[in-house]
Parts: sequence; structure tokens; C-alpha cells
Amino acid sequence: YNALDAQRVFRFGHALGRRFLRVPIPAADVERFRIALLGQDSGLPEPLLDAIVAIYAAHLANSMTTLGPALFLRMADYIAAGVGTDAEPLTGVSQVDRELLAEAYLVNVGTWLREMEDELPSLGRAIVEEHHALGQSEWEWIVEMSRVLS
Repeated sequence: YNALDAQRVFRFGHALGRRFLRVPIPAADVERFRIALLGQDSGLPEPLLDAIVAIYAAHLANSMTTLGPALFLRMADYIAAGVGTDAEPLTGVSQVDRELLAEAYLVNVGTWLREMEDELPSLGRAIVEEHHALGQSEWEWIVEMSRVLS
């Protein structure tokens, strides 16, 4: 089991807890995440995949915002479904793509953002200003909408 999640869901009693081996599994580093994301073959353009990797990297840079890769890997599937199978092949990151990226981020990570309330300003700066994965307006929308999810 994941000890962090187990503490959020329920607490094990000591007798039950002794029956499980606790094996910490750190989140994948950015390069391994990139390899896993590319292995999905979602058909998304490289700039959009780079934006997903950048968002993951921003979370990974701070131990208070680190999440496992599964939430971020699902973002590619969400975006690909939003683009549609009969759409023209994407070649870059348009404003519509950025909005879909923001939506995918909110759907997959939004409830966790409420747990990171104190870290949101620095996380937002990392995502918007350092990694340029999302625009300021998309970030503000994500923060506002994440309040609804809590």
C-alpha cells in the first residue's frame, strides 16, 4: 500500500500494520516519466507532451507537491479524447490545446491541489513562469475550479 494515501483514507491499527511490509516507492524522475508518457503513443504533438512533462517536473521539484506519475499520464489520454480521433494531426500547442491541457490537469490533479493550498503560489510560478506549461489565465482558472472539487 501507499503509506501517504493510507493515512489520508484510514489509519491502520498497530496490530494490522505489523502484518504489512512498508516499501517506500518514490515518484519517477522526470526522464522516466517522459519515457512512460511517450510509450503511451497518444498521438499528441511533442510540444503538448513537453507541457505535460513540465507540469510533472514542477510538482516533482517540491516535496510538498510531489505526486506519482499516474495522474499525469492520464492527462494525455484525456487530451487525446478531447481532440478526437478524426481531427487533423496536431502540430503545436494552440490556445484550445492549452485550455484542454488545463482541463486535463484539473480533472486528474484538482482534488490533490486542495491538499496543497499553501504551496499553490510557488507551484503556479513554476508551472507558468519557469516551465511555461500553462498561461497565467489557465492557472488561475485551475485554482478557482479546484476549490469546487474539494
